[in-house]
Amino acid sequence: MNNQELLNRYQQGERNFRRQNLSGLSLIGQNLAEADFSGANLRGARFDRSILKEANFTGVQVGLRKQDEIFLSLLFLIIVAILAIGAGLVGTLLNLELRGLTSAFEEITAGWAMVFLLLGFAILSVLEGLKSGFIVFAIAFLVAVSVAAVGPIVSTVINPIAFAVSSAIAIAITIVSSVTALTVSATILALSIWRSINLQVAILTLLTYGVIFNGIVYATNIVTSVVPVVPAVMLLTLYLGWRAFQGDPRQSQIRRLAVRLTTGWGTSFRNTDLTSADFSDVQLRNTHFEGANLTRVRWNPAQTDGAPAHRFSLRNF
Repeated sequence: MNNQELLNRYQQGERNFRRQNLSGLSLIGQNLAEADFSGANLRGARFDRSILKEANFTGVQVGLRKQDEIFLSLLFLIIVAILAIGAGLVGTLLNLELRGLTSAFEEITAGWAMVFLLLGFAILSVLEGLKSGFIVFAIAFLVAVSVAAVGPIVSTVINPIAFAVSSAIAIAITIVSSVTALTVSATILALSIWRSINLQVAILTLLTYGVIFNGIVYATNIVTSVVPVVPAVMLLTLYLGWRAFQGDPRQSQIRRLAVRLTTGWGTSFRNTDLTSADFSDVQLRNTHFEGANLTRVRWNPAQTDGAPAHRFSLRNF
C-alpha cells in the first residue's frame, strides 16, 4: 500500500490497516486519528507532525528496513576503515620519527609517558565521563606545543638530553592522543551499530579497525609501542558505552553520539500527537519520539532490548 492509497481509504472512513506493509511510507503531517495499524510493518515509516490520537500500534514492526541496515553497515565499515587507516599512518609515522630522533633511554621515557597519559585518560573518563577524559589530552597537547615552540630557543642553554627527552615525550603525546581519538570514534560507531543493527556487525566493525591499523603499523617492519593503545582504548570505550546504555549520567555523551548517528533512520513519530495511542507488544528499537505528545500512551508490555519502552522512547531509541 502506498501513501496516497492509505490516505484515500482513511478519508473514505476506513480505519482498519492491520497487518499491512507500510514500510518506508511518508505520512508526515497527516490526521490518522483512531487508525488501527496493529501487526503492520512500519519499518522506516515517518509519521512526523501527524495526529494519531487513539491509534492502535499493537504488535507493529518498527525500526530499520533491511536495506537500510545493509546500507548503514557498509557505510559504517567504510568510515571505520578510514579511521583505522588514519590511526595507523599517524601511529607509524610518528613512531618512526620517535625512533629516528631518540635513543633507547628517551624511547623508554616516551613509552612511560604514553602509559601515564592513557591511565589519566582512563581514570578521568570512568569517573567523570569521556568528555572530561579528553581534557587530559588537551592539557598534554598544550605541553607538546609548548615544547615544540620553546625547545629550539632554550636548547642551547639547557641540557641537550633533557630537551631530547621532552621532545620524545611530545611525540608520544601526539601519538597516543591521535590514535586514541580515532579509536574512540570507531568504537562509538560500533556501539551505534550494536544498538541499531546487531552485535555481529559491531564486532566486525571493531575487527576491521584493528586489522587495518595493525596491518599498516607492521607493514613498516617495526615493533611499535603504540599497538597496545588500540585494544586498550576499545575495551575502555566499550565499557563506558555499556555504562552509558545502563543509564550512567556521566557517560551520557556516548549515548547521545551513538543515537545521533542513526536518528535519521528507523520509524519516526517526531512532534506527533500520540494521545491515548497503544504501543503494546512492540519492540521499539530505532523508533524516534522527539517532541511527541505521549499523554496516556500504553506501553506495557512493550519493551526495547529488555528495558521499559517508555524509558527508551523518550531517549530516542
